[in-house]
Amino acid sequence: MGFAHTRVKRRYDLTELGLLEGPPLKASKIVTEAAWESLKSTSVVFFVFDDTCGEILVHAAAHQIKLGNRYPIYTSALPELREDLVTVNVPNLKISYADSIEAKVLKMAAMLAAPVLGPDMSPIGALVAFDRNARDWTEQERERLENFAYLVTQEIILRASFATIEIMSANTNH
Repeated sequence: MGFAHTRVKRRYDLTELGLLEGPPLKASKIVTEAAWESLKSTSVVFFVFDDTCGEILVHAAAHQIKLGNRYPIYTSALPELREDLVTVNVPNLKISYADSIEAKVLKMAAMLAAPVLGPDMSPIGALVAFDRNARDWTEQERERLENFAYLVTQEIILRASFATIEIMSANTNH
């Protein structure tokens, strides 16, 4: 029985993908730093949506924001992105989302966020650029952030692909 006959129907959870504990994935850390340099923002963060406890987790961050911090998702400006799978441009958080964690806790004034998808193409997180000053993000900046979010998505899909191959290999050896 070869690989062609083996079907792995499985949804990987965030722990299996290495997103809820341990150090940031190497490529997501590199992408976060590159996005920060490219967008010239105060900070860029890769948030992971942890549905098991209704929180968002700082998985990778470039400047100003501490890794590993968790915040209740209901206090965030990100659920809109998650539900609609669109990039969210918030030029002034203090007006649009004054009570959000992004404005109150992180002390940011502007936010540009692009979805990061899991292997089944569901939103598992967001790559978010922040600025301490109100800022209307340009179309070019939006496209750049979306491209960086795509790279993080590809790293996650690649990780799931390797895990699938390991499962398939183990199944054919039994």
